[in-house]
Amino acid sequence: FYPPVADIYVNGNWKAEAPMKKNDFIQVVPGPVRLVFKNPKYKDIDTSFVINVRDTLKLKFKFNTE
Repeated sequence: FYPPVADIYVNGNWKAEAPMKKNDFIQVVPGPVRLVFKNPKYKDIDTSFVINVRDTLKLKFKFNTE
């Protein structure tokens, strides 16, 4: 079983495709960030948060199948 593939958008701009490799990262500038995962078979995952200088986040997501 492979997880669904998703396009990753940061502040409205396409940045990468998920799943990403273990050591891959997306660099963003400090401040508010809107992160969206899109796959046409599932509802978008859409979240917002604030990144501070030197923050590092590791995120996992799971598409809702309902």
